[in-house]
Amino acid sequence: MSQSVLRPLGAVTARRAGRADLVRPRALSTSTYTPKKVVLGESDLVVPEICLGTMTWGQQNSEAEAHEQLSYALDRGVNFLDAAEMYPVPGKEETQGLTEKYIGTWLKGQRREDLIIASKGAGRS
Repeated sequence: MSQSVLRPLGAVTARRAGRADLVRPRALSTSTYTPKKVVLGESDLVVPEICLGTMTWGQQNSEAEAHEQLSYALDRGVNFLDAAEMYPVPGKEETQGLTEKYIGTWLKGQRREDLIIASKGAGRS
């Protein structure tokens, strides 16, 4: 049985651009794609071939939108997240660290052991 869902990013992007008339969510069949698992580099870590990028959360996306996107990805087998303490970008003092905060508030309702979170740090060289 094929199940259709709305793609959240298309509608959000159009609304942010001030073009509500362009909001025409496209259906995506959830039964047609399962992420292939791959070995990460030379490690023994097995991850999906898709990693969810988070660098706009707190700048271009709200906390609620971040949570929606995280749940959407996890429901479809994408449990690999990319984060960084400097996100969102471009960097601003008032938004620095919001991406990781949003991931943290979402994680409170998740099984942490089911997720792979890649992070990085920035500093003086």
